[in-house]
Amino acid sequence: LSITPPASAAITSTGYSRDVAITPDGRRVGYIGGNGTALFVRALDETEPIRIDDVGMPHHPFISPDGLWIGFLDGASWLKRVPITGGPVETVCRVVGVGVTATWTTPEEIVIDMAGGLFRVEASGGEPELVADAFDSPRLRDGSYLAAAERLLVTSLSSDGSARIGALDLATGEVQLLDIEGGRPQHLSSGHLLFQRDDSLRVVPFDPETLSPTGPEVVIDEPILFTPFGRRLAYDIAEDGTLVYFPAGPELG
Repeated sequence: LSITPPASAAITSTGYSRDVAITPDGRRVGYIGGNGTALFVRALDETEPIRIDDVGMPHHPFISPDGLWIGFLDGASWLKRVPITGGPVETVCRVVGVGVTATWTTPEEIVIDMAGGLFRVEASGGEPELVADAFDSPRLRDGSYLAAAERLLVTSLSSDGSARIGALDLATGEVQLLDIEGGRPQHLSSGHLLFQRDDSLRVVPFDPETLSPTGPEVVIDEPILFTPFGRRLAYDIAEDGTLVYFPAGPELG
């Protein structure tokens, strides 16, 4: 399915983060538009998206596990959220650094990857609490919550720059490194793990109890945009495996 928004809701890609998100049930897609000044949310069974204004300079949209909220970064300083159907914008907390990302663990909690390390914060707003220090080795980045194991799947960066997938216990801070090279892991309800290695997107059968692959990797052969500044593939995926992405090629805006 190819989605071409009307000119009034054209897609904007900042080139730093993925700038697109999909609800866990795969029914709605959120993206940046309005020349980087608005959020848009479109139900896949409808033709017109909802425009959400008063969001500053949004980027890196991400959606809550219950599909009710869309979180986003406003410029380089703020993490905010807004009801996915529109409404008042709420400030979650201040953020620091370049290349900040965030993800929900539960509807009540968000984990942020920013300068200083990984932090957790109440989704309704509060002071971020350090979970993993950026000066520890390995450096932990990104994150997606694996509810079945009560772990945060993370990108583990070693001092030589190589990346492996890890599983972080948010209660104890202990990290288990998995036998998978790559980063940006996301677990799917089909029993697979999606992840990025260099500029390719891959999927592997995965056991959430043993935290180990159970079969061979497969490269997803789709022309996904590789962001020039953030060095990330511009995609997101729903729990049922519905993949949404910006295609590689001409600039989106």
